[in-house]
Amino acid sequence: MQMKSSILLIIVSLSSFSVFAQDKYAEDAAKKFVAQFNSQKYDDIFDSFSSRYQKKVTKEGLRSYLKQIKGMTGGFKSAHFKTKSYRLYSYFLIAKIEGINADFQFRTDSDNKIDFISFQRIGGSSSPPPIGSINK
Repeated sequence: MQMKSSILLIIVSLSSFSVFAQDKYAEDAAKKFVAQFNSQKYDDIFDSFSSRYQKKVTKEGLRSYLKQIKGMTGGFKSAHFKTKSYRLYSYFLIAKIEGINADFQFRTDSDNKIDFISFQRIGGSSSPPPIGSINK
């Protein structure tokens, strides 16, 4: 019985380590995205996407989408983790423009490449215009 308990403890520990490693990657990916976004390195953001996602969006479309968001927010000061559902991570971003914040989501593939991004909401005490889609 003690042997089974030890094996179960090892399995739980290893699975927890794997989840922690994935969450650490997500935290690093969110910080890197914010840094690249603030520096307007939109091509670098595109290059961090999975090959599957790169086929769904164009560099030009992504650039236009992110420039529009940058214009509404002035960039972001910080990213705060909200939720995780499988490989979909949600973050609350605080904008550089006073009173503006955003809900940002991204998904990762099995290789920890970004496989989807979306700004779910941009708002706060100010009223920025609605955002368009990436492929416009």
